[in-house]
Formats: sequence, C-alpha cells, structure tokens
Amino acid sequence: MKTLVVDNGASTIKAGYSSEEEPSFIPNSVFKSKFERKRVFVADELKDCVDKTSLYYLLPFEKGYLVNWDIEHQVWDRLFGPVLNVDFNESRLVLTDTGQNVPAFRDRSAEMVFEDYEFQSLYKTSATSLVATAKSLNGESSSCFVIDSGYSFTHIIPYINGKVYRPGIVRIDVGGKALTNQLKEWISYRQLQVLDETYVMNQCKEDACFVSLNFNEDMKISRLSGVANTHMREYVLPDFMTRHRGELQLPGSADVGDAQKILLSSERFAIPEILFRPSDVDLNQMGIVEALLYSLSFIPEEHAPDVVEKIICIGGSSLFPNYSDRIAKDLRPLLDEDVDFAVHLPSNPITFAWQCAKQCVENQLLEDKFVTKAEYLEHGENICFKRFNNFLS
Repeated sequence: MKTLVVDNGASTIKAGYSSEEEPSFIPNSVFKSKFERKRVFVADELKDCVDKTSLYYLLPFEKGYLVNWDIEHQVWDRLFGPVLNVDFNESRLVLTDTGQNVPAFRDRSAEMVFEDYEFQSLYKTSATSLVATAKSLNGESSSCFVIDSGYSFTHIIPYINGKVYRPGIVRIDVGGKALTNQLKEWISYRQLQVLDETYVMNQCKEDACFVSLNFNEDMKISRLSGVANTHMREYVLPDFMTRHRGELQLPGSADVGDAQKILLSSERFAIPEILFRPSDVDLNQMGIVEALLYSLSFIPEEHAPDVVEKIICIGGSSLFPNYSDRIAKDLRPLLDEDVDFAVHLPSNPITFAWQCAKQCVENQLLEDKFVTKAEYLEHGENICFKRFNNFLS
C-alpha cells in the first residue's frame, strides 16, 4: 500500500508519494483569463495560459477555510488524475487541513476521499501537527511553537508533547493574500492601476519585499533621493511575450525599451511589516511577536521552557528575507534573560510540512491514526473526528 501525502494549502498544493524525494506543486485554484474566455484553467493548467494579466481566481478557500467544495473537487480531479495518476485501490492518503486546528465549517473531505475517489484509508491532520510529530524522530522534545504564515492567515500553534494546546492557539488574519492586496492598492494609488493584476503583483511581492530589522531607519533611507536611497528599485513588469515574470533591478541599470515598470522604495519593507504591525493598515490584530507572547501566557509554567525553546516558522510568508531574524530580534527583549529560545526557519518552509509527513510515514509514526474505508462506511464521520483529534485540551 502506497502513501500519498497532500499538503492542501490555500494557495498551493504540495503532493506526492512518501517514496518520492520532493512533492509536486499545483495552484489550489481555478483561473479564468480575459484573453481566453472560452477556457477555464484548473490548477496547473495555468501554465498553458499565455497571457496572465487580469486573471480571475476561483478559490476553494476563503479566509483560510475550505468552503467551496465544488472548486476543490475540480482541483483534486486534476491532481489525482493527470498530475499524479493515482491508483486509488493501492493508495492511502495523508491530508492536511487547517480545520484540524480551528474547527469551523462543515467538512466534506472524508466523504470525497472515500466515496468519490475511493482511497483505501485516510489520515487527516494539520501541517503544524506534522511538524511537531516529526520533531520526536531526532530524540527531541515534540513541544514547540509552530508559526504558520500562509496565504490567508498566520497561526501561532503551541504543541506540548506533540499535542495541540488549544487555549494557546492564536490566529492573525494576515497572510500572503492580504499583503498582495495591500501592495496592489498602494501601487495603484501612487503609480499605476494594478488592482486587477493579482498574479503579477504577487510575484512582485515575492521578488522585491523583505522584512525590516530597523523600520524607522529604513524609512529614513527610503525618503532620500538618488543613489542615497539604497532601497529604491525598479520592477519591470512582464509583457508575457518576451518577459514572463517581472524583473527587479536598480533604477536605470538596464534598458528595457517600452516595457512598463514601477518604482519601489518603502513598499519593499512596509508590506511585510504588516505581519508584525497589522495596525499600520487599520487592522485590529496582534502582530506575530505579540501573538507569540500572548500564546505563551496560556502555556502551563512547567511546559513553557520546552515550548518556547523551539519556534519553527513555516508557510510562504516566512520566505521574506530577515523574517526569522526579526522575530528573534523583537522577542529577545520581551523575555526574561534566562529564557532560552531559538527561531528555526527550514531551508524550504513551503515544503517542510510535506517533508515532515514523509518522515513520519517512513518511521511508521502514523500507523494507528488512519481510518480505513471500511471503518468510515460503518461508523461515518464520527470515527474520523475521534481518531484525527490531536488536541491536548
């Protein structure tokens, strides 16, 4: 029996068999293009779309929760069919779901997995739980904090001995989507109308932005003119004929002909700053470090040292340069001098949960957690809820 691991992210699905070294990536969305009105692009079919300007997104996730099951079904049809060619009779599934941390909406995943696709067994968990479980493989304590900063949200999840400590869960409603939308608004107000260019501006955010380690000093630099402004960059926009992704360059460093470009300065670090200070854009939310401290205040005193000792960052937003350094820098003066902590950023925080699942499967740490198709047909969804529950309290 082969084990298929699907990290079902709101932006990107990372999927592959546990025997493989790396997962496949596909967008977790259905796309429509104003230039190809007769076709709908499902997931990785987007690569066939020549002009990606003004793409319209149909998303299965809203605010981090899977609510549009029809769209997800289309994406999974593409994933399990042409992308992976899954043999359902010989496969079991490990599936990640945000709802395993924060139960909210009706969950149809078990119904789809067993009745529509007919997998032989299922284990559903969260990406953060896989990270905490894999920590025990090296003889380490599986008590830790996992900061999951993804597409729709940022979760601060404390784990005590591998179990989610529910009172300490903190959700910040800021993720990659909010940052991209804010960048679109600022650029549209200051320079060029890009409100419909989600795809392009998301790439611009990824290519140009970084986390500031001294925000006030960086703001002073961004106000300078000429070469004194070391943060100033040009972002050459793609035309999808000769250039299929934008290019970041020093102002005037290359002749780009008639290509459109935007000028970036304070936007480069002010956009990721929203993760740390959401109030800067009138969001009544805690920033990452404040939320981490708030979560820590709920941890039982005897477990607090083990939990704070390992702070693990995952999710696409953690790829901003200086992200983990900023968390460590801001956190150090807020903790007692004798408190040891370490902020760990994996080499690839996007695939880290998938790699942890692979390790757990290879080391048989999940064997007693799977629900078989026969068990599901006999007991229904209740057995899934009982067996997948990973809450300490």
